[in-house]
Amino acid sequence: MNIVHGWGITETLQYITLNDFNSWKQNYSGYPLPNSEILINKDNNEILVKGPSVINSYYKDEEKKSNLFYQI
Repeated sequence: MNIVHGWGITETLQYITLNDFNSWKQNYSGYPLPNSEILINKDNNEILVKGPSVINSYYKDEEKKSNLFYQI
């Protein structure tokens, strides 16, 4: 069985980074998927993700959307 390591959060609907079978490293979550960008906010170390797999709203919760989504 082959296992591939990736990283994602609920708001990305899937993984956002992925290792291939030949490049696994400890403490490394892989390469960003095509058409995705990942930035680390230097002020608070928050991970910012931009790409086609990021949701654009929360179902029936516009207030939560306006507080959590940034333009990067």
